[in-house]
Amino acid sequence: MKKYLILLLVSFLFIGFLPLNAKAKAKNVAQSSTQLEKRTFQTRTFDNIDKATVMKAMLNVLQDEGFIVNNANPLLGFISGSKEFDVSDKTINLS
Repeated sequence: MKKYLILLLVSFLFIGFLPLNAKAKAKNVAQSSTQLEKRTFQTRTFDNIDKATVMKAMLNVLQDEGFIVNNANPLLGFISGSKEFDVSDKTINLS
């Protein structure tokens, strides 16, 4: 569960930094790639970024997406959050 949450957080963080043409390229790659190739394509490495800056950016992204942050531990780099929605509402796409 932690792996999926971390992957989700990192995905939310870095999708906003992709240029428009890179988003179209990512969509084409996502349609015809294996899971390992997708993960490799989505992974980025940055130089000289401290943990506090990354944690702050991740918290901002989660809150912008409507998540409620329940717990954040900057020493471990762990963020726990939840998002509630009404499953009976047909306008929400769950997939």
